[in-house]
Formats: sequence, C-alpha cells, structure tokens
Amino acid sequence: MNSAATSPLPRPTPADSPSARAPRGAAPILRADDRPADRALNALHYEEIEVGAEWRPPARTITEAEVMAFAGLSGDANPVHTDATFAADSRFGERIAHGLLGLAAAGGFLSRAGVIDGTAVALLDVDWHFRAPIRFNDTIAATITAASKRETSNPTAGVVTFAFTLTNQDGDLVQEGEHVFLVRRVSGGEA
Repeated sequence: MNSAATSPLPRPTPADSPSARAPRGAAPILRADDRPADRALNALHYEEIEVGAEWRPPARTITEAEVMAFAGLSGDANPVHTDATFAADSRFGERIAHGLLGLAAAGGFLSRAGVIDGTAVALLDVDWHFRAPIRFNDTIAATITAASKRETSNPTAGVVTFAFTLTNQDGDLVQEGEHVFLVRRVSGGEA
C-alpha cells in the first residue's frame, strides 16, 4: 500500500501563524472576517483617498478572443475589428481592438487595484481620449491617479476624480482620461 495515500492531508496554516503573516513592509494579510462588511479587502473610503495617490495594477494583454467577445457583447462588428482581410487595407494595416474595449479595461484596472471596490456608490462621469490604436496582443498597463476630491451636500459620500493613462508594451500612450465617482465615506453608512 502506498503510504502517501494513507497519510493525512497537511493541516491548514492558522491565519495568525508566522507563515501566514505579510512580508516586512507589505500590507497586512486580512482574513475575510477581519474586513468591514461594507467594503472589499483593499477598498478605500472617501476620507482615505489622498489626492496624488497612484496605483499601477498588473498589466494585461488584449487578445483576439477578447476583441471578438466584445464585438458580440457590444454589437459592434465593424470589420476593422473583426475582418482581417478588410483591416489589412485599413489605415491600421491590421485588426485593432475597439476603443471602448480600452475604456472598459480601464474600469477593470481600477477594480483590479481594489481602490473603491465596495465603496464606490456611482460612476458619475467619464472624460476619455483615444490616442493610438490598441492592437491584438498588445499588453496594456494602467497608471491611475487620484486627481481631485470634492465634498458634496451628501453626508454619506464625496466625489473623487481618477485620472488614467493606458500605455502599450512599447510605452506608447493609447488612451487617457478621467472617471469621476461618488465614493462612500467611512462614517457615511449606506449611500
């Protein structure tokens, strides 16, 4: 009989053991029951966001499959996105991603950074600029900055403007702009 088959499974490491602690200088590891119920693990409330703070979530590669899925989801089957033969004769020389796919990815970058997941009340405004095409298999990186904050008459939330730059793997600026959010306050309760 194989002894490995009869050996008990390793016991889970307790959350308070040294092996479960965050590395020196890193944010503490929080268990699900340690975080406030009204927000995600790293989300910030209005008062906790500092103007000038910057986040750089992991980059992502925009694939052909994502572009085709976005064409289906959005209903935008423009041949510059979906037809290689047509796109080869276009000003881009190849198929490109939808501009709005880049804008949607920007929202995803903010979510991946976890800045306001669970504390965002509403997206109020978007000001967006398309600077260069996003090509299939471009790896896009985002820099997100808390550009400004302002108080509102709403005692439960404040307005935060986040500035975004999206660059490709060559460092070329492909898109930039701002998203304006209503963000819950620490003491605001339900907004």
